[in-house]
Order: sequence, then C-alpha cells, then structure tokens
Amino acid sequence: IQYFNWFTAVLVYYGITLNADTLIPGDVYVNFSVGGLMEIPAYAFCLITLHFFGRRIPLSLMFLTSALLLVVTIWIAEDPLAMLLVVSIGKLGITGVFAIIYLHAAEIFPTVLRSTGLSTSSIGGRIGSMLVLVLGRELGKVSSMASILIIAALSFLAGIFTLWLPETKGRKMPDTVQEAEDLT
Repeated sequence: IQYFNWFTAVLVYYGITLNADTLIPGDVYVNFSVGGLMEIPAYAFCLITLHFFGRRIPLSLMFLTSALLLVVTIWIAEDPLAMLLVVSIGKLGITGVFAIIYLHAAEIFPTVLRSTGLSTSSIGGRIGSMLVLVLGRELGKVSSMASILIIAALSFLAGIFTLWLPETKGRKMPDTVQEAEDLT
C-alpha cells in the first residue's frame, strides 16, 4: 500500500503541476504561480491536522479530495477561473499528501527496515514521476479528460487503500518487524 501511495502521490502531484498549461485554460504562468502558492496553506493545514487527527485519516481524505476535485474539472472545463480554483484546491490536497506520506511511512516501517522501506517507497514515487509525462502530455493530446480520469482514479484508490494502513499517531515507532506487524 505504501508503494502504491507513493506512486500515486507523485503521479498526481506532478500531473497537476507539470500540466498546468494543458489542464487549466488560461495563462500558464498564472496557473503555475497559483498552484505554487497553494503549497503554503497546504503545509500549514497539515501541521494542524496531524496534531489533532493523526496520519491515516487526513492522508486518505486528502487523496480522496484530490480525486473528487479532479473529476469535477470535467464538468467545468470551459470556465478558466473555476478550473483554476478547483485544480488549485486539488493541488492543496495532494501537497498535503506529500507532507504526510513521509512521516507516515517512517512511522510504519520498523527501525531495521526504515531506510530501506522509505527508499523503496520513494522509488515507487519516481516511477510515477516518469509515467506522468506519458499520462499528462501524450495521452492528454488524445484526450485530456482521459488523463484526468486516470489520475483521479489512482488518487481515489490510494485514498481507499490508505484506510487499511495502521494509525501511527501517539504510538511507539516499531523497532522490529514483529512490532511493525503488530501495529494493525
């Protein structure tokens, strides 16, 4: 689940960021700048959310929010301002995923496998970053809605799968594989 979540987080994040010119109608510089500015409140929101609600539920909700908002863009594709607003809020959600996923993964993997678990999860994310150019650019030339739907579906699945992961807030980080298995 962690590998899939990392793959999806990177794919969705870069899918929104690198396709600001094709995903959102209007000025590419304004679209990219607004998307970048959304990262500031996303990280502030995550600090507060992690303190009160843990890791698993916010991570899942942010994946699901991004998926929902990406699907909404299909119906408002003709309105540049509405598209910019909806995609920017979706980017806020996936930026929050990025903020939480590192912490959650570090708390799930036991000490003896923590660096290996984080690095192999990151490899899954890098595969997502390679595929985003094919999904966003090449498939987007054929059908931009198809690429949006694929990215949204992956984000939705990641949000659902995250619910099967254990909550790690307030728990001792596992030192052994057995302790990690006992987190569930």
